[in-house]
Parts: sequence; structure tokens; C-alpha cells
Amino acid sequence: MDIANRSMFQTFMRMSIALFGAALLVGCSGIKVMETQSASKSLLTAKTYAWQSQPVTSSALMKRFDASVRQAVDEQLQQRGYQLVDNVQADFLVDYRFTEIQASTASVGDEVDYGGWQRDNDGMNFVGWSADPAMSEYPVGVLNLALLNPKDNAELWEVYGSKMLDETRNIDHIEANVKRVVKRLFAGFKRKAN
Repeated sequence: MDIANRSMFQTFMRMSIALFGAALLVGCSGIKVMETQSASKSLLTAKTYAWQSQPVTSSALMKRFDASVRQAVDEQLQQRGYQLVDNVQADFLVDYRFTEIQASTASVGDEVDYGGWQRDNDGMNFVGWSADPAMSEYPVGVLNLALLNPKDNAELWEVYGSKMLDETRNIDHIEANVKRVVKRLFAGFKRKAN
């Protein structure tokens, strides 16, 4: 994805957060994770990272959600030995997108079975999970995390986490649930070489 399209998608992601009231990653179902880009070997020698975009500050709720995601990702990367630096010094960039979708137990399609994962209308991105026979339609939050090459924005690692959302959107649970989801996203991410 080129820089202009990625920037447009980031804007869309931030608008989605606002439109859906910064849908919180809470609920009674488990977290479904899918790695769509295996970790690049270049991450073994990387030592530093930076956030690709500036923190969200458009509303108190979005600011809190964004800060929770950034803090949880920072903790996971720093536990693996990476250091947060300015963009110009970074070995890789970090970006995320959050979207809320309505998932259903209906089949994704007859051609290809993705094990319950749903693709968007273009068939390009995985956008959610649909495998709960007890419910016909329910809100699902999808957190997409990508580590990018700072020179060309090529993906070095990409992972999606999908979780049924709590209809009440209880703001008090944001930090704990975001931290839990991000930790789950990083569960399969190998520690860097020393």
C-alpha cells in the first residue's frame, strides 16, 4: 500500500473510531488472532521503532483509546528489547487501525474457507471473525497492527485481532482490555536477537 492510500486509510480508521464511539475491546468471547504477514527477518537486527502517526487528540474518548493502544504496544515492544525513538532514527515504524464491524454466522462464501475469518468487500483485508453459532449478528472490534519499513512503508509484520464487543461500551474497561488484546497479538511475535 502506498503512502497516500495508507494515509487515507489511517484517516478512515480514526473516523471509524469517532463514529463508533471508540468501540471498546470488551465482551464475553475470546480474542481471535490472524497473522497476515509473518515477521520479517530484518526485525531480528532492528533495535529502534517509532509510531508512524501522531497521537489522536480529537476527543477525550479517542485520546484515551489511542493512548491505551500505544502504551500496550510500547510495553510489548520494549519487553522484546526495542527502544522508542524519533521517526528519523527508527529501524521500523508502528501503525494500527481499529474498526467495528457487524459479524454474522453466515458463511463467508463458497469459494474459499478462511476458518471463520471474513475478508472485506474487495477481498483484500481480513476484517473480522464469524464462527459463533449461538448468535446471528453481533458487533466485533478488529485491531490491525503493522510494523513497517520506514523507507518505503513495506510491511515487516502484520496481525489482526478480532473480539466481540460489549454493547455497553464501558469506558472503565478500555485500558485493561486493550492491553489484553495487544498482548494476545504479540503472543506469536518472536523476541529480537540480542
